[in-house]
Amino acid sequence: MKLYERMLLKNLISSLLLIFGALFALFALLDYAIHMREMTQGKAMPLSLLFVYYSCHISKYMVHLLPISLLIASIKVLTSLNASRELIALQAGGLSLKKLAKPFLTVGIFCTALLGINAQVWMPKALSRIDAFTGLRQHKIKKRIPRLYTIPLEDGSKLYYSHRSLETMTLCDVIWVQSIDEMWRMESLKLLPNCLEGYNVDHLKRDEANNLVLSSTHEFLPMPQIRLETLAKTNFFTPFSARSITELNQLLKSSSLYYRQNHSAIEAQMIYKMLCPFLALIAVLAILKSSMHYRRFTNSFLIYTVALLGFITVSAVLNAAVIIGEARVVSPLLAIGLPMAALFTYFGGRFLWL
Repeated sequence: MKLYERMLLKNLISSLLLIFGALFALFALLDYAIHMREMTQGKAMPLSLLFVYYSCHISKYMVHLLPISLLIASIKVLTSLNASRELIALQAGGLSLKKLAKPFLTVGIFCTALLGINAQVWMPKALSRIDAFTGLRQHKIKKRIPRLYTIPLEDGSKLYYSHRSLETMTLCDVIWVQSIDEMWRMESLKLLPNCLEGYNVDHLKRDEANNLVLSSTHEFLPMPQIRLETLAKTNFFTPFSARSITELNQLLKSSSLYYRQNHSAIEAQMIYKMLCPFLALIAVLAILKSSMHYRRFTNSFLIYTVALLGFITVSAVLNAAVIIGEARVVSPLLAIGLPMAALFTYFGGRFLWL
């Protein structure tokens, strides 16, 4: 590696690590100040558990913090070199701007690969740990917005529930409409891979007068007639946004009616996880031309402002594209892939003319 490449890489990586660490430290401090009393119920949390908890948040927010840190670090290094006339000196020594941009592109590609590994390997595990830490306390929140969730079953019946618990693998406030003449009402339904268990179960049947009446009551009753084994074996409680790319691809091929009906949501999340890591490379391509060209008076504040606003706008557009894809307004591939392709085309074209 040549001397100028080592110098650029050293400055860029040190700035990247410093900015990433500062942004995450600020987030951790604010999160601790806002949520820790509610989560710990006024009790002190061991430092080891606190360290593991926020280490998992690094993986959770890396998809946004790493590209924006790389964006700021690249602007900082390039504008500093421009202000000290070092870029002009390097060009006078026979180096083109594309050669000078090589270390930045290398770091951008490395960060893209790192984000891809995070989406596939680290983030699903990190999110499961975070949910395990916070899930038990969700029922203690006094103000709960009432919601109703539906699970279609293979036999044509439907299962309704209000909320679910990840730790106990339980659906709460459950109603199973077995048919128009028969239904079950349960306080909770525990999902196990080989058996489902209902607690405080009421069985209602239609009588001769065409009214649904209480037929029997059970404090505990196995429910083998509810065919949820397929969902229980595929981590039904884990949201699609917390699954790995390969797992989402497997769910797209699942024969379960529930996953078939949520095909768009699964496809949108998979495409988002595959394309979102390229934000790191796009962030580098976006600022190369504006930061590397020499100007007598470089307005660094304007470059920072436009770059940050642009990154926030792109992130908002991609999140909106995921929602549009999940709702099947347009195809998830088109909704998410089109903005990413447009960004690569525009900023990649600007780099070719550098």
